[in-house]
Amino acid sequence: MLWFSVTVIVFAHREPVKSSLARLVLAPWLFVILIVTASFTASLTSMLTVSKLQPSVVNVETLQKINAVVACNGNSFIVKYLTDVLKFKDENIRRINSIADYPAEFENKNIAAAFFIAPHAKVFLETHCKGFIRAGPTTKLGGLGYVFPKGSSLAIDMSEAILKVIESGEIEKLEKNMLSTSSCSSTNGNIQDGDTGLGPDPFFGLFYISGTIALLAVLIVFIRLAKKQLLRLGWMLATLMHRKIWRWAVRVLCSTFQIRRRRRISVPEITNVAGQIFTSCTKA
Repeated sequence: MLWFSVTVIVFAHREPVKSSLARLVLAPWLFVILIVTASFTASLTSMLTVSKLQPSVVNVETLQKINAVVACNGNSFIVKYLTDVLKFKDENIRRINSIADYPAEFENKNIAAAFFIAPHAKVFLETHCKGFIRAGPTTKLGGLGYVFPKGSSLAIDMSEAILKVIESGEIEKLEKNMLSTSSCSSTNGNIQDGDTGLGPDPFFGLFYISGTIALLAVLIVFIRLAKKQLLRLGWMLATLMHRKIWRWAVRVLCSTFQIRRRRRISVPEITNVAGQIFTSCTKA
């Protein structure tokens, strides 16, 4: 049934394959080629037709031109930064206290964009990977600072401890471990990287099965050839042995015949000699 379906798809107008081993090898390989071709065709179609995830708003200037409502943490310094530096109107700034409330605000179209500090933005994108993307440049602001009394020894110790943590890579490890627990980490990474390629990994099982069947077919062919050669060698040995036996029998018969013939020739000569001796004795 499998071979019939393969011949209908591939060999509809070609010469049929008569060998059973050739069918055994060709059927899985043609099936693999059919699946791989269909998969790559579907992947290429999706790459050409499906649009990539693009932000609805490109930059801050667009938000200001359309007089859009933006959101941020109400207890953060971002509110002052939006009003004083980016010149957003205070009535266009929606203050949200919980990071879990942002998706509902976006779905209800109450806000057009949200402003986060970098750690909060990473957590939000890792938690809500579908439908949200980072847009525009990242603005670097002043970091956190620690205030100690003048001449305090804690200032030097804290500075050395912070430098050690930064240089050892502990901050990156902590960030990676905390964000990798989200189920959206792999999906979000694929969307941001634009990796839509189709590699050979999904087809390893099919190639393994087809290769195994091909190796088995080759082994069967070698076994059949070896069997034929052994049978031919046995027939040749039997023929040679048969010929040797006949030659030996002919030689024995020939030697026996020659011995008997020699005996028959030697007996009349002896009788003639005896007759001559007898006649000569009587005359005397």
